Amino acid sequence: MPAVRFFALLLVLWSGPLVAEPSAFAWRGVLTFDPNKVIGRQGGTLGALMSEFYGPGAMGGAVELSGEVRYETGVATTTANQNVAGFKDAVTAATLRLGAIDTTMNAALIEAHLATSGVGMMTRYDGSFCVDADHCRLAGLEMTRMGNIAVLLNDTGHTLVDETGPTGKTGDGFGFMVGRTDATGEFEPALQTQGFGVIGVDGLAVAMFSVPGLQLVNGLTLPHMRQLIGTQAIGRSEIWLFLEGPELIETLRIEGHLTGIEADP
Repeated sequence: MPAVRFFALLLVLWSGPLVAEPSAFAWRGVLTFDPNKVIGRQGGTLGALMSEFYGPGAMGGAVELSGEVRYETGVATTTANQNVAGFKDAVTAATLRLGAIDTTMNAALIEAHLATSGVGMMTRYDGSFCVDADHCRLAGLEMTRMGNIAVLLNDTGHTLVDETGPTGKTGDGFGFMVGRTDATGEFEPALQTQGFGVIGVDGLAVAMFSVPGLQLVNGLTLPHMRQLIGTQAIGRSEIWLFLEGPELIETLRIEGHLTGIEADP
């Protein structure tokens, strides 16, 4: 986004033949939110919604969540420049666990509604880039819609553009983003609630960034997750969870951070 926030993350340039190898990891994280924010058409709050999944403790404004991501390391680069690379359809499976509820990515539906997805990326020859429709728009850039993407950012200075304005950043990044189409059912099954009707997971993003001065990835080729397990180079991380439903005022984006990753669940 000329490197946009989080999703102005990571991509991969490559040289030589690609060797496909499946990789997977389990992740854990914490979402934080304003429990008093009104998000329902009938006046319901975000705390009340999250309490349907986690119980009354969610009214404190923080909940734990977890999931698994499976991806292919040998996917060809879709778009790239000297700083970043994006890989469409790198994610082969993604599962999210909200409380006791598991919901799984519907890759076929996402692909069928690709033209409406807010997941995508653009790169320019000058090294600038953006990821995610909202942040590309903030940067005044048009992205290619991909629906399912892995992004790799390699040891580069860039400008992060988000709601707070531009900020200079440097370092590596690695992450995934899926979904966010105009259809419903990006993740199945939908989540049944008493106070908000049927809630769907519209999209999910998970990303990790390097500690300043440390190397998280080497080059612009998708790494196998075994290379990252146990590393001390992961600093900042982000989780974006998108929820939608007819009884919500608008699609929700709830943000958080990772607390742990494990390889090959």
